[in-house]
Amino acid sequence: MGNKFKRLVNNPWAYTIVGGIVVITVPQWILKIDFISILKTVAIFLWHLIVAFLFFDFKVSIWMILVAIIVLVALLLIKKSIIKSTIKEEQPPTWINYKKDKIHGLLFVWEYKETDNNKMNITNLKAVCEKCLCDLDTTYAFTNQFQCPDCQTPYTYSGNDIQDVEGIIIGRINSDRFANTLNLEK
Repeated sequence: MGNKFKRLVNNPWAYTIVGGIVVITVPQWILKIDFISILKTVAIFLWHLIVAFLFFDFKVSIWMILVAIIVLVALLLIKKSIIKSTIKEEQPPTWINYKKDKIHGLLFVWEYKETDNNKMNITNLKAVCEKCLCDLDTTYAFTNQFQCPDCQTPYTYSGNDIQDVEGIIIGRINSDRFANTLNLEK
């Protein structure tokens, strides 16, 4: 066994196979080139080596072929898991589309703005008319009575303080209750 291993290590074909695979795969992996093209190139390279082995006097052990197959499968599985993890990281959170909700009798709309430290803040939070989406004036919210300036629809806010709406929205996002709210797309 030791003699066969010495012959393999000292054989220039072994260096050619391993070196060829490394030279082909590593730069493409670092440059993030499609892994399928790497496998295709490696398969063509191995095919040429197999043809060379058939026409020249070189013996290939079954364990060499098995190791090559295992290495290729392992590389493929590693690359597949890396691709899956990067895809999951790039997807925006599901709550990012949660931009309107009816809270204590009023329809509120808002937007999100990313801060310098990659956090999202609620911006442009306002109460709007359910019928015409006109902004409701909440400046004098102590009465909890509102009327649309355009269509004159009256509204009553049943909450304690209209300033608590942002906290309610954040609470719904944190507890994943935003998905159960009204779908008010218009």
